[in-house]
Amino acid sequence: MANEEPNVGPAGEKSERSEQLTPPGAPTSERFSAGKSSTAAECDERSYRAGLVIGAVTLVMALGVIKDVWALVKPSGEGVLVFGFLMIRYSSLYRVWFGYALTDTAAWYATIPHVILYGAGIYGLIMRRRWGWMLLSIYLLYIPISEVLYALIGGFGYFGRTVIPAEILWAHVPYYAVLVLLIGLVEWRLWKCRDIFVQ
Repeated sequence: MANEEPNVGPAGEKSERSEQLTPPGAPTSERFSAGKSSTAAECDERSYRAGLVIGAVTLVMALGVIKDVWALVKPSGEGVLVFGFLMIRYSSLYRVWFGYALTDTAAWYATIPHVILYGAGIYGLIMRRRWGWMLLSIYLLYIPISEVLYALIGGFGYFGRTVIPAEILWAHVPYYAVLVLLIGLVEWRLWKCRDIFVQ
């Protein structure tokens, strides 16, 4: 009828808004499919980026476990592992923890928690454990802190350690800059995908 009023209730408002947001004449099924496809594409892209970072970090930790286990069982305690074009130095005779350099027997024993830490990190990332995300985030922050402490202890000869010449420390500045940049990027990506670790 001509005098019939349009539906202005909550359902009517929702219907009017949806009609304004979609092209006129488009079938409802097509509009729903388009929105669903867009959401799925965004989810796939996000998962892909997270997978790249987590996969790369897991590979690095796996190589760390392999080289450290080899260093523990190798009588000489040091050498080079070759995986095709990839060459990895290993040693259980020299290890740095919290900036303090350990040698000989102390370094050998300090290699064991390193293997356990990396092994736990690999498991936590693959199984998407929340504690794995926290462990990796904290350990990544520890790396530059340990490097700074090592430079300070060696640069000033604290705790009776041999003084590292200033020219050697300055030569490592580009390495420190790249290290901080890479860790910052990984930390940022881990923070963006933190909801993936739900178990």
